[in-house]
Amino acid sequence: PATGIYVAGGAPNRWLRKFNPAGDEIWFVELVEISSARLVDMAIDATGIYVAGDTRNALPGHPDPEVLDVYLLKCDKDGNLLWTRQIGSPDVDLVAGLSVSASGAYIAGLTNAAFPGQEKVGFFGADAFLIQYDTDGDLGWIRQAGHFFWGAHGKAVFADATGAYLAGESIGTLTSEPKSGTDREAFARRYDAAGEVVWTQMFGTPGGDFPRRVVANATGCSSIYGGNLPTTPWATDGFGRGPAWANSLFEDNAEFGLGMRLGLDRMEQDARLLVTALLPELGDLGTQILDATQDDEAEIAAQRDRVLAMKDVLATLDGVLPRRLESVADGLVRTGVWIVGGDGWAYDIGFGGLDHVLASGRDVNILVLDTEVYSNTGGQSSKATPRAAVAKFASGGKGTGKKDLGQIAMSYGNVYVAQVAMGANMTQTVRAFAEAEKHRGVSLILAYSPCIAHGIDMSKQMNHQAKAAESGFWPLFRYDPAREADGKPGLRLDSRTPTIPFSEFARSEARFAMLRAANPERADWLLQRAQQDIDDRWHLYSQMVEIHRTAEYAEVEE
Repeated sequence: PATGIYVAGGAPNRWLRKFNPAGDEIWFVELVEISSARLVDMAIDATGIYVAGDTRNALPGHPDPEVLDVYLLKCDKDGNLLWTRQIGSPDVDLVAGLSVSASGAYIAGLTNAAFPGQEKVGFFGADAFLIQYDTDGDLGWIRQAGHFFWGAHGKAVFADATGAYLAGESIGTLTSEPKSGTDREAFARRYDAAGEVVWTQMFGTPGGDFPRRVVANATGCSSIYGGNLPTTPWATDGFGRGPAWANSLFEDNAEFGLGMRLGLDRMEQDARLLVTALLPELGDLGTQILDATQDDEAEIAAQRDRVLAMKDVLATLDGVLPRRLESVADGLVRTGVWIVGGDGWAYDIGFGGLDHVLASGRDVNILVLDTEVYSNTGGQSSKATPRAAVAKFASGGKGTGKKDLGQIAMSYGNVYVAQVAMGANMTQTVRAFAEAEKHRGVSLILAYSPCIAHGIDMSKQMNHQAKAAESGFWPLFRYDPAREADGKPGLRLDSRTPTIPFSEFARSEARFAMLRAANPERADWLLQRAQQDIDDRWHLYSQMVEIHRTAEYAEVEE
């Protein structure tokens, strides 16, 4: 701050900018070109400016990463690059923070394997790591931390003249003492300048109460990576609260999830009746519980606190009713039900059940991870497979168009529907999930899910999703019945008018390109038809955004 303000950024060229305290730019320099990299943190000491991150590609003069490596750059105070460093394990290494002091530059993060000279600590999950370089870029030491069985994540680092503090979270304890919480806990560990552990502290709070969300997962790829214990992608908060997950058969997952909703609704109904009966004892607290809207996370958290307070009151009361209310009180906190599966389930085998849920009007959310093929069983064609794609049972290219599941759901008029692709628009994806959860009724999210069966480089699938939206092959939209209730068109197109032809997108996928090699004439004909499908759908959706579903009636003179 005494000499100026430094800003780092840029992709693929990393740059530094220096501004004076008045905000005037003093200089701008480009450092190195690093594609497919994240710039995570920067720090300054008396000798220069440090920038750290992780990268899929090599820095100039360094070897290619096996998956994702850590990098560190140092410049002098005029922006001249002094040196670059790159180091990695055989797997993913993610940087979380950087700190510098007289004892060196320290980089914290997580790794899924072992750095050079290190051993993996956790059998499952990631290890936290801390890497120290001196101010000349010489590697001092590397340390990995974790539980011998479960994982740990490094989240932040703070360095001083005698060492560094590593902070993060861990599922298992990093000390000889048992955890105080039921799941993840925060930890802080002090290292001296030589890399020796001085002390470790764990911090947690008891948890484990009723889940905020319940998930019914159809058998398929998502059930394999979603429930392949003892590891799981599902997370918990600092109180140990997380979703309750269960796997169902391929053909009845929609009904399975609807049954969860019906059970939770009955639990809530019984609890509300019991609160009403005990209002003389519960007073204003009972009234607040019954009147709570729970339309957002803050209101739901407030309701959970009220229910906990009510349980304290119930513990002081005698009789049958307080005991019955204690057993169902958690039903008073709104619980989201998510029904999750792939396109083979949603478009084909389980469609009858899914349509039954769409027509039920119940407060359930449906997430379809659309790979447009039976991914888990070997790549067979489904009703979600687009025209011109090659798959099993469609070796000559699928001759018919894809079922428009979003249109079917929108036809009910009271179903929230969204079509999303993370790589195309992350903000739209997050908004869609938030709006679906808030909607008091059925919601359906169709999520574009690239698959190895598409014949693409999966390491670049986020960019590929963007191309899918740009070509109109996967238009992004949200249909919200609440907007129609306000007299506005329910459909919003979140994609722009297609900017590239479908043929350009199709050339990047083997499922379309292989037909051209085998039968060019049929490939050209099908690609033309597929382009027409895209044009027709965009034309229809463009008109729908201006349409009001609600009829308006005028006085009629007889």
